[in-house]
Amino acid sequence: MADLATTREGFSPPPEHRLPDAADEARRLQSLLLAHGPLTVDALGETLVAAAFGGARMKRNNADFDVRCPRFGLVEVRSRVLGTDGWLPRLTLRKAPLGVYDHVAALRFALDLSFWRGVILPTAALIPLYEARKQASGIAHIAWNDAVAHSAALDITGELRAVIAP
Repeated sequence: MADLATTREGFSPPPEHRLPDAADEARRLQSLLLAHGPLTVDALGETLVAAAFGGARMKRNNADFDVRCPRFGLVEVRSRVLGTDGWLPRLTLRKAPLGVYDHVAALRFALDLSFWRGVILPTAALIPLYEARKQASGIAHIAWNDAVAHSAALDITGELRAVIAP
């Protein structure tokens, strides 16, 4: 068993398991909130895509797309957490994508919010998948495996991991 340091309060975890100073962490989180708005999985995914491809993240109230970047144009970013889709992981589109944005980036995060995998697909390639799964409300749940296996899907996992690599 690992040797634990003893303090007046009892045992303390080894340094690699300790959180940063609470005041420093509060200031860091405040600066992130001020710069980027609410910290959500969606915001994390959008910021990763913008950073990886030299793009700009749009404000939260932009209903049409999330990121504008030189390589992929207007990008809708769809982020999910592994295990929250039940047995059928999916890519959910809320409306027909044609003419609204150029690409869809589908990202997956682990339960601890570490990045797992990402792909990007041109909007035109998603139209048949969207139409096949579209519900009366206009929402379509496309199976994750269908999206990543599509011949037009480009794996962007490496580019996104490079952004957050230590």
